[in-house]
Amino acid sequence: MADTEEYFPRGGKKPTVTYFKQSGNFLGAAEKGERKKKKPKKNTDADDGYLSDEAAKDFDQSYKNCSSRLTYKTIKQGVLILGRVSQVHETKVTVALPGKMTGTVMACHISEPYNKQLEAYVNDQIDKIRELVEMFRPGQYVMLKVLETEKLMLSMMPQHINSGRSHSDLSKGDLLQAAVVSVEDHGYVMDLGIPNTRPFLPKKHINPEVQLGKLFSLTNSRERLVLD
Repeated sequence: MADTEEYFPRGGKKPTVTYFKQSGNFLGAAEKGERKKKKPKKNTDADDGYLSDEAAKDFDQSYKNCSSRLTYKTIKQGVLILGRVSQVHETKVTVALPGKMTGTVMACHISEPYNKQLEAYVNDQIDKIRELVEMFRPGQYVMLKVLETEKLMLSMMPQHINSGRSHSDLSKGDLLQAAVVSVEDHGYVMDLGIPNTRPFLPKKHINPEVQLGKLFSLTNSRERLVLD
């Protein structure tokens, strides 16, 4: 029987030349004339796969700041959310929400100026009121506030969307939801639902056929929105 070369010799036996050659080839040993690269020193403070206490705290805080997925179970009353009009009915607007949810906005939760028109119409003070199909279109994005989670009732009213804000809180670049209060010669006085605040929207920026109660998303800037 032929002698078998030992690749991992024990008991003081010297490894064969073949062992060194094969090991060298396998490990990619340097050719003659090349300098053999030094192995990097082993770091005594090697990564053990665990976060430091400080890094763990940062991670926990980042996790807390992340919002959970919106569902019918996780959505809360008072949450502000961006939705998209899916259907417009006679007395309500159906809105598509994130998480494949659907909510409802009743006509009385469109805007305060529109509510005044509804009241005047019910009391026979006016003969006609603008229908919701004239105010909204499918695909239109609107800002909403959750009023009730059980049936997912929503509001578009500026005083709900902008609640808790004051005139001093407003700054250039803010996106605001507002409703037309009155029509003037050169523009429209808007309702933000914020006390002592009446923005002015010049007619040159929108369709001149806008009527009372119509909702707009406005950008607060010197050119487009003037705050009294």
